[in-house]
Amino acid sequence: MNIFELLRNKLSNKQLDYTAEFEDSTWRNEQIMLGKLSGVDTSIYNQSGLSPTLMEVAREQLELGSAPSSITKVVDAYLSGKINEKEFENLCENSIYVIDLNYLKEKFYVVENSEEKKKSHLYPSAFYGACFGDIAGSVYEFGFNYKERKNLNFENCICEESCPTDDTILSCATAKALEQRLVLKEIPPSLSDFNEQNTFPFASNPFTEVYKKYAHMPFPGASYGGGFYGWVHSECLTPYGSYGNGSAMRVSPIAEIFDDLEQVILYSIASASATHNHMEGITGAVVVAVAIWMAKHGYSKRQIFNYIIGYYPEERTKKYIYRGVALKEFTMDELRYATGPTLCQYSVPAAAICFFYAESFEDVINNVLSFDGDTDTIGAIAGSIAGAYYGVPDYAIKVVDERKPKDIFDEALRLLEQKSRRS
Repeated sequence: MNIFELLRNKLSNKQLDYTAEFEDSTWRNEQIMLGKLSGVDTSIYNQSGLSPTLMEVAREQLELGSAPSSITKVVDAYLSGKINEKEFENLCENSIYVIDLNYLKEKFYVVENSEEKKKSHLYPSAFYGACFGDIAGSVYEFGFNYKERKNLNFENCICEESCPTDDTILSCATAKALEQRLVLKEIPPSLSDFNEQNTFPFASNPFTEVYKKYAHMPFPGASYGGGFYGWVHSECLTPYGSYGNGSAMRVSPIAEIFDDLEQVILYSIASASATHNHMEGITGAVVVAVAIWMAKHGYSKRQIFNYIIGYYPEERTKKYIYRGVALKEFTMDELRYATGPTLCQYSVPAAAICFFYAESFEDVINNVLSFDGDTDTIGAIAGSIAGAYYGVPDYAIKVVDERKPKDIFDEALRLLEQKSRRS
């Protein structure tokens, strides 16, 4: 090879290096821009040691709800050489199960002032509303088309087979668990906590054992989901990463017990994370509990509705909801279009829609009964918010009292009424 060929090859290699560097810089800038457009903190992954591919992995997890502190921990571990690229991707994916309480308290805190007067009921109205919504929907979940539901309503939905389901049973369990206190870990999470079975940040979570205990009780209406049923009948005391709607159906007692919003957020996180420690499971529980708190504290229907649906943008929830069902317009007509899955990402905004497009507790239940889906759970969620906002009609209270699960309902009611008398 002569001198001219050597020079030509050297210049060609330099051109290739320059082109690769230019493309890398372009792709990196694209990831920064996409992060800014979606509202995430791009400084977390905008570091010279991360390739555009790894930046994209970090960005996508932030957009799905992973705590910034969790992603930062993974980025720092990679840049310091403690983990490789494959481990980076795996830990980022599992960061969705790591709870940062300070981040979540700020994320879910209500910053605007209420527009109406504070509500006051002489009974635990959210709890009663949840239980009636559960009973009302208990025999109509899945398989009832729009035509069959056309004349179904608050006044005629209760039949001989109507009964409390797992929604009511676990709501009673939530009330019972509130007799005990949470114990938090005093150390930050480690990389070993980045998995769906981690219990961080709770050193002791009373909801775990109480949910297991109550789920073993032989109530005929109980119909637990497969994941929860398997967890109940295992020896495991750690969560299993669910984002099913079970975390949202059982939180009404928390908003009955606590007036302080931070406590409502903290305890609803704990109740969810006993089983549903995926960020979507936690979001469902917290959003419902805070919505009940808002209803009690004088927030308008529009304020409550906007608060809830603000946590369910289509671009995030569509990853978990099958095509054609993800909510975009948040209207009753949209709900009646197709049957939605038993996930928080569908059931919580669906319940918000049923609540918003109504003028009374009865109207809310009528809306819940008007479309096919997980009617008892959506009824429990919508009923809890409606109960706190409107109060619960005497007829509905009578239905609950007549069909309540023996002993555990009265125990829950006693605990919640004690709180009402202290307030």
